[in-house]
Amino acid sequence: MREMIAALTHVPDTSTVELQVSIVDYGSRIDYFVPILRAWNDRATEFLVKTKWGRRVRIGLLAGTVVGYPTFSLLWNGPLVQKTFPLRHPHEELPERLREIARKVG
Repeated sequence: MREMIAALTHVPDTSTVELQVSIVDYGSRIDYFVPILRAWNDRATEFLVKTKWGRRVRIGLLAGTVVGYPTFSLLWNGPLVQKTFPLRHPHEELPERLREIARKVG
């Protein structure tokens, strides 16, 4: 990302003002963080692959996703639909197709 910075400066011993324009490149900030993030990523990968607790974290994350997502989805679109429907469709005036569905559910 680049940004242009302009500054007005007074030239000494004259009555003129000079405009100085400089372009600042923020890519150098990203280059500073790349080695730090790469080292952090390598440590995390080593933890997940080589340790007993890392294996437990991987299995727990996978199990939580496999169990949690369908459960949440079924609850969100099933028994909780009367509470979640207005959150997803907050308009007062519903289209005819949705109005029929709301009448059947409600």
